Parts: sequence; structure tokens; C-alpha cells
Amino acid sequence: MPNQLYKNANSGFDDLRIFGVDGKDTLEVPYLLKQRADKVISKEVDFKPVNESANSNGFFYTFQLNSASTINQINLAFKEGNFNWQITLEGSNANTEWFTILKDYRILSIKNNDTDYQFTKLSFPDSKYLYYRLMIRSAEKPGLLEALINKTDTIKGTYQDVKYKTFRLNNDAVNKETVIDVTLENPVPLSNLSLNAQSDFDFYRSIKIEYATDSFKTDKGMQYNYASLYQGTLSSLEKPEYNFENTIASRLKITIQNNDNKPLRLGKLELKGNIYEIIARFDKPKLTYAIFYGNDKYTHFLL
Repeated sequence: MPNQLYKNANSGFDDLRIFGVDGKDTLEVPYLLKQRADKVISKEVDFKPVNESANSNGFFYTFQLNSASTINQINLAFKEGNFNWQITLEGSNANTEWFTILKDYRILSIKNNDTDYQFTKLSFPDSKYLYYRLMIRSAEKPGLLEALINKTDTIKGTYQDVKYKTFRLNNDAVNKETVIDVTLENPVPLSNLSLNAQSDFDFYRSIKIEYATDSFKTDKGMQYNYASLYQGTLSSLEKPEYNFENTIASRLKITIQNNDNKPLRLGKLELKGNIYEIIARFDKPKLTYAIFYGNDKYTHFLL
């Protein structure tokens, strides 16, 4: 779909029509509207715990799959609300010789008045073993409640890069937050945001991404109403990339809660949106076809 269409069409595209014209004869053409978003397929793999032990290095948990299957993700749950551990994950086909899959991989949970954050997902390249052994370095025995073993695949969608016109950053010391206002060249679909965030120390900050739904004029200038696109955590342990529902937007507001921490060093911002495609069949090629939307006509003839 052409970018100029997003500016005037309804947000749900319910006003979009395709007509073929030949003199006084007009033919409306049915169509399908598709967006090429990522498709994530996750399959849970059955297993049973077969061993639990400990030595001076840490605590060990061994899992046996029902059959040697390819996996690339293990999700862990613990009863502790606060921990900071390093883990090693190994694989074996005979429960004797072990091969390292992950080493010094950090898992973390913080729960207090300012932060409620967990990072307990083990992600690794496709691996195929019958046995998996998890070693957690901890002074006390971890309260492992659950482990879910998965094979997760992502069928990549089709994205287009989105350029922004202005990027204004304000570190608000009174409200202990950083606010970034971003304006785009034109209203376009958005579904992905990446933000380069750096600090001399590990960090975990609440982040909120919003888009402007409308505007109104006041004595202090133009003001905006916003709706939420994403709420979560900006962490040094995870890639600062956020996905949300494909949304037509022309202005963004990104809010990072610093609390009593020093503001982060924020740099490059990258925006992407899923491409919309119109699929239609034109049975009468002699007609002149055009897309109509809103109160205007898009004048690029399709055939």
C-alpha cells in the first residue's frame, strides 16, 4: 500500500474501495488486506526430571526428553522473588559425556517497590540431545518450581524502515524519568522499535511506548492524547527491541522510569513497520482501476 494512503484512510481501512471504471460503468473489486507480521511457532517438548544433585560448584538438575528432539529454549520458574545467578547448560545423549550449550549465562529476578522484573528464559541455538543438565551457581538451593522446554521458530515478516523527523530527549529530574518525543515524516505503520541504551552498570528500567491519537491547541501550544503501544522493562540483559501490534502512527512518546538512578545514555533509535498488501483479482483488464479512500482518490492506476 502507498504511504500517502495512511494519512487520509480510516485507521481500520474500512473505507478502502477498489473500483474499475469504463465510461459510465463502474465495477467494485473485492480484495484481501494482509500484513506480513512475524509468526512465532512454539512447540513444547515433553521431558521428565531424572536427577538432582549439588557440589561445590552449584546445584544440578538433569532432564530427560522422551526422545532426542531439537530444542532452543528453556523457561524456568523459581519460588524466590530476588536472585542473581549464573547457569551452565549442557547436553548429552547417554547421560555420561556432556557438551556445553550455555556457560556463565545470567538469570535474574528483582522484586521491590520500584522494580518487578524477571529474566529466566534460556535461549540458545538449535540443540538435539536426549539429556540436558542445568547447573545453577548459588550459595543456597534454588527453589526451582517449573521448567518448560520448547522449540521456537520465527517466520520473519516483511518490514520497512521508518524514518523520523525529530528526536527530542528530556531527562526530568523532578519526575525521575526520561521522556523522548519522536515525530515522523508521515503517518505510517509501526510495529517494532529498537533503542540503543548504555550505562556503566547493569540496569532495569520500566519503559512505556505510546503513540499520539489526536491533538488539541492550548495556551501552551499543541498538546496530544496518547494510547499505549508497549509497556515492559528496558534491561541490560536483553536486546532493547520491542514488538507491538502494527499501528498507524505519526508521533511517539517513550517514557523510561529512572527512579533514583542516573539516566541512561540513549542513542540510536530504529523504527520499523509491517507492510500491508492489497490482494485483488482483476477479471476485466480493459477497465481503469483505482483505489478510493476517505474523501480522496488515489490516482495511481493499478492496471
